[in-house]
Amino acid sequence: MAKVVIGAWDDLVVDNRGKRFFEIDEFDELGDFREFDPGNRIKAFLGGKGFFVFDKEVSIMGAIRDYLERSANESCGKCTPCRSGTRILVEKLKDLCEGGSCDRKLAQIRELAEHIHTSSLCGLGQSATVPLLQLLDQFPEVAEQELKSGAATVVQPGQSYVTAPCIEECPSKVDVPRYIDYLKDGKFTHSVGVVLQKYPMAATCGRVCVRFCEMACRRTQVDEPVGIKVLKRFVADQEKYASDHWFSKDLIADPKPDDLKVAVIGAGPAGVSAAYHLLLKGYQVEVFEAMTEPGGMAAVGIPE
Repeated sequence: MAKVVIGAWDDLVVDNRGKRFFEIDEFDELGDFREFDPGNRIKAFLGGKGFFVFDKEVSIMGAIRDYLERSANESCGKCTPCRSGTRILVEKLKDLCEGGSCDRKLAQIRELAEHIHTSSLCGLGQSATVPLLQLLDQFPEVAEQELKSGAATVVQPGQSYVTAPCIEECPSKVDVPRYIDYLKDGKFTHSVGVVLQKYPMAATCGRVCVRFCEMACRRTQVDEPVGIKVLKRFVADQEKYASDHWFSKDLIADPKPDDLKVAVIGAGPAGVSAAYHLLLKGYQVEVFEAMTEPGGMAAVGIPE
């Protein structure tokens, strides 16, 4: 479980400052972030709903400044609040952090952050300023103290992970926005290639997937979800002959010795996917199937 110093995530606020070790509330709602890399434990975590600080030596203002700069670099540029607002906010934060505390500047920064949050057209702009707003709303004294002490000038080193609700809900973590963008551009081969990075049965999934991605689609906040499954079916059908010129030994970057073989029992979706990824990694694979055709339940258990 994670030992949180301070944190705010949605409506949850955690404050363990001044508590003795055995009094600290253990927080396990999002797992132990610090175990992400046992050799380099996470000191703070920032996301679209807030932040958590696990190490009291961390400058949360410095971490938020870095987080906003990374968010600004990810902006697609289609709306002004996200495209320009995030960059202006980063510059104002930089000036504030290097110039010390100023109540008027901090109020202006909060107003700008709120404007970006409420008027951006996509999830990136709407969520990018949330950690900053959570800090200023729930722990304003922490921001003030770091600004006065100069701790906010230290930009925390970190790693960013950019995702979307549809990607996170997909069991295979298919990059849904990317394959739809390729499809919009008429690049069908590129589009189906994004799906094939994760699993080989694109056309089957485009017909029988239960659409967790569509349940999470942000478009539901406007009208209805994007037809992600139907688009996958379309592009898979358009590129059904791609295997004729795509899949060859040239794709294998690291061929394994011929005597290193793997047996896959069952040619259902799991077996086919396992064999597919093993082949791409250079292993010799032999698939054993009791039925007269491959596909498992996808072939014999689903009515045509």
